[in-house]
Amino acid sequence: MSSIIKEKIDVANQMIDERLGNVNIPNGLVESLNSAGFTIEIILNSRPSDIAKVLGIDEYVANIIYQETKYYYHNEWNEEILNGYTITLVVIIGDNLFVKICYS
Repeated sequence: MSSIIKEKIDVANQMIDERLGNVNIPNGLVESLNSAGFTIEIILNSRPSDIAKVLGIDEYVANIIYQETKYYYHNEWNEEILNGYTITLVVIIGDNLFVKICYS
């Protein structure tokens, strides 16, 4: 099997990150991100310039994708993980983040 066909099959078999549909970006961009194999985590671990290169879009638009994904991710984390809890203390020591969470 040629590598081009194999790559197309691999892309066709990729899971779609349905959470991208909740990010405040146009549906066409969501489809492009899913087609390119992006997930929320991949976007957050990428630079906007890398997203722009992969999708063939302007870096300004890629920065919007990154910022909106970041906003969605942090809001979802707060709603799902911290529902009913309050962060009372955050301490950063070196590369370590310590968080005290209390149930409210």
